[in-house]
Amino acid sequence: MVTRQSSPVRVLLVEDDRTTAKSIVALLRRDPALAVTGSVSNTADAEKILASTTVDVVLFDLVLQRVERSQKITALKKLAPNATFLVLTAYEEPDRVFRALCAGADGYLLKSDRTLPLTTAIAQALQYGSSFSPEVAHTIARYFHKIGQDCRKAGVEELSTREGEILRLLTQGFTNKEIAERQNVSLGAVKKNIKSICHKLQATNRTHAAVRSRLWPRWI
Repeated sequence: MVTRQSSPVRVLLVEDDRTTAKSIVALLRRDPALAVTGSVSNTADAEKILASTTVDVVLFDLVLQRVERSQKITALKKLAPNATFLVLTAYEEPDRVFRALCAGADGYLLKSDRTLPLTTAIAQALQYGSSFSPEVAHTIARYFHKIGQDCRKAGVEELSTREGEILRLLTQGFTNKEIAERQNVSLGAVKKNIKSICHKLQATNRTHAAVRSRLWPRWI
């Protein structure tokens, strides 16, 4: 359940299956801390809402009208730069996951996930900046391991041992708070290390750093 704020968290759902959309909207409306701003079936309608309405969270079905729309995330984020974008999909193939993350998604959730309730995932993303279904976190880790040394790029600044350990935990889906607890350091220290990691990997945020961490296969 999302922690109650002074005003409800405004959620936009982009889902083309009517039955699925209806179920998700009903689920969201059961949480008093959430307000469904809209439910649309295509990115054109999503753009109209984001251009005229403030939205806190966008739940985005990756495949709309049988076509993957990951590239649309970038355009939508320009309309709502402060919103948290969470992919909510049935697909967990590594290539789809990374295309979505590279496009700017802040998290990747599977509709089939029974271990991470949707409202909990939204709360995690709002508090920590990202949220991933466990299966997706495992997919990311396996993908990084498979890529191995082939993805290393010459001239990238070396990570420290601590940064490498934090990066490994980050790719496994741990939040900043959980990383701090596992590393026995302060939350501020974790954030400082992630900032350094992003700088060295030329990443814009922790999610982008996770994607680019394939440059450092020994840590994952």
